[in-house]
Amino acid sequence: MNNSAEPLIRIVDLHKSYYDGDAELRVLQGINLDVYTSELLAIVGASGVGKSTLLHIIGTLDRPTAGRVLYSEDDIFSLPDKTLAGFRNKEIGFVFQFHHLLPEFTALENVAMAALITTSNHKTTYKEAEALLDYVGLAERCTH
Repeated sequence: MNNSAEPLIRIVDLHKSYYDGDAELRVLQGINLDVYTSELLAIVGASGVGKSTLLHIIGTLDRPTAGRVLYSEDDIFSLPDKTLAGFRNKEIGFVFQFHHLLPEFTALENVAMAALITTSNHKTTYKEAEALLDYVGLAERCTH
């Protein structure tokens, strides 16, 4: 634990339930967690214990039933949906266990996709995407 600064992410008494009619399935119950800048974190557990649900909430893809998720002390779920979507687009990155590229686009277009949505400077975006592909050793795959 890093006590030298405020956490980047603070989860306070987080709960998530799903409902089927009157039946309630409690997936997360009272989760508390602090994550600090540059800290490595592994979320592990048996199948069905709520790992993906927790990650979806931390990534703002789903909302908690109760509790708070703070990013730099800001209660992120107090934001309107459109503002929350903008925050997710600009501030949160996802690494998926299985990559699913859009087959109708090239590798370059797939890498540039998120930036193309938020900027009008496509030339710079494509140059940055090319640099990223080069960085990971895939420059020769740009047009694939």
